[in-house]
Amino acid sequence: MSNAQHLKVGDCVRVKDGLTDPDFDMDISGWQGRITTVDEYEEETIVAVQWDSITLQNMPAALVEQCDEEGFNWSEISLTVDDLELASCRDDPHEVDHMIHKMSKHIEFAQLGGRGERIKKVIGSIDEENYVDALDAWSSYLQQTLVFPIPAKIDEFEEEFPFPRGESVSISHISGVDDYYGILARMDHNGTMVDFPLCDLAALDKKSKNYEAVKDYRVWFANR
Repeated sequence: MSNAQHLKVGDCVRVKDGLTDPDFDMDISGWQGRITTVDEYEEETIVAVQWDSITLQNMPAALVEQCDEEGFNWSEISLTVDDLELASCRDDPHEVDHMIHKMSKHIEFAQLGGRGERIKKVIGSIDEENYVDALDAWSSYLQQTLVFPIPAKIDEFEEEFPFPRGESVSISHISGVDDYYGILARMDHNGTMVDFPLCDLAALDKKSKNYEAVKDYRVWFANR
């Protein structure tokens, strides 16, 4: 019985030793995943394999970025059945989806150039779904980086706060963290001190490091 008759959708498989990626000439021996489709042709059987979370986690970042730039799907590959062998599953589909989501976020930030690199340095290896830890990392970073007071303006309207866009304020310090609004900044609005979402404030001095640090946070918050 041929290998083609053994492999079916849902099977966990391993790439045989000595195989290189047909598009990028990279050794992919031992990479593992699950079969998502099986297509029979006259001369051969082609299967699509979605990489498992462990393979995805260990995939070279440069390869992932190159695939994304050139329009290839880095999370899966098409191979012949002769390139593969059955293997024990190392994770479940939920873990795969989680890893793909996490890696996609890193690609988005990588496309932001220097800003993306700064964002990745702040959140480090924190899981993107670990929102609380990520906010704590931002709070610590901003308190160490920002120089107060910061001339700013209200850049977004929030129904809970009766302040229109464009109003001038002065940020005195980072005052806390909110599960919904993120980092809170204590601001002086016409003599009234208010805790306001930093994601809705823009620093005014574009030449100061405050401007970029606040904007980095706002970009992360909008794309988290």
